[in-house]
Amino acid sequence: MTNANGKVYDHIVTLVLRLFFAAMFLPTGLGKFQSLAGFRESMHKSFDSTFLAGPLLDLFLAVLPFVEVGVGALLLLGLLTRPVFVVTALTLVALFFGKWVTHDLQTSAFNAVYVFIAVYAVRQSEHNRFSLDALLFRKK
Repeated sequence: MTNANGKVYDHIVTLVLRLFFAAMFLPTGLGKFQSLAGFRESMHKSFDSTFLAGPLLDLFLAVLPFVEVGVGALLLLGLLTRPVFVVTALTLVALFFGKWVTHDLQTSAFNAVYVFIAVYAVRQSEHNRFSLDALLFRKK
């Protein structure tokens, strides 16, 4: 079955990608809010011996929980899907880089795979029938 915007399975793939990243980011971000001080302290210990320690790290750690919760919630709803997938990919690139700098190569490799999935999701996001985007921004 096809329509002007692609096959039904294209829309299902986008839905699965949205739910996958929502399930990944939403609980992770909410978990950070349970102990923001503990989260920041733990991250500072990881980065103290790297060139990333300092004000830029402080800013990133202050923003990250909000980005994760925002990305997770918006993807769950299917609202602003394409730009949110772009933010998802950029966030994952930053997380990849951070883990690479701290020599946590296994986590870095996982994040690299997630980056590629997120980039695919950006491309796939034009097929987004099962979302608030489809309801709110339907072309007449």
